[in-house]
Amino acid sequence: MPTFKKIALVAIVASTLCSVACGTTVESDGPRPPTSASMPTAGDFPIRWLATPSLDLTSSDGTFVRAIAESYYQAIMAGLNSTAPGYRRAIGTIVDYEFNPFTRVYAPHVAYFYAVPYPAAPGQTATSPDFGSVAVCADVPAHADWTKALLFFTYRRSGTAPPSSLRGHLTQPITDVFGDWKGVDNMLPNIHNSRRCDNPPITQPLTTELLPPSPGWPNSAA
Repeated sequence: MPTFKKIALVAIVASTLCSVACGTTVESDGPRPPTSASMPTAGDFPIRWLATPSLDLTSSDGTFVRAIAESYYQAIMAGLNSTAPGYRRAIGTIVDYEFNPFTRVYAPHVAYFYAVPYPAAPGQTATSPDFGSVAVCADVPAHADWTKALLFFTYRRSGTAPPSSLRGHLTQPITDVFGDWKGVDNMLPNIHNSRRCDNPPITQPLTTELLPPSPGWPNSAA
């Protein structure tokens, strides 16, 4: 039975990257130890969202979830310095950042994110007008063997809401778009609830081409 808890970054890195990096030979286009000349940025990892009924990408919830999930992924790919302004506060108790998760350099790639129904479980924070919940999946064509279950979490809607209807050509926001909302709990994906990520909402194969982010973020303050 799944339980909720704060997740140390060692668990995040293991669940997201171990299937690629553990016990394998590093190829020339695969992960490499970081050097000062090869430090990646968030711009190297554009994220394209696929529309689903589980999340209105144009709403305040869409803004909050997008910014949390994208920064979470970009922190693993490029380090905490690559995350959106306000992320470390807004992530709340979803993730226990005991150290910088960035340990290896991956070639630039596009990732496709999509939301699916959040798995109900005993002890979870109930979804209500004051609380939201979302299960975010990620399909990374360049790394097809990575798990698609990215981040399942709940969050508190209190105070000023995040802005809505944000889109643009940038890979991440240039200002804090989280409002006063904060993350609450994280459900560590397991073999059972991860299956809901197995079928991305696509009508044609996803491409490895380094496409721009979608919806992306505006080149101005929210």
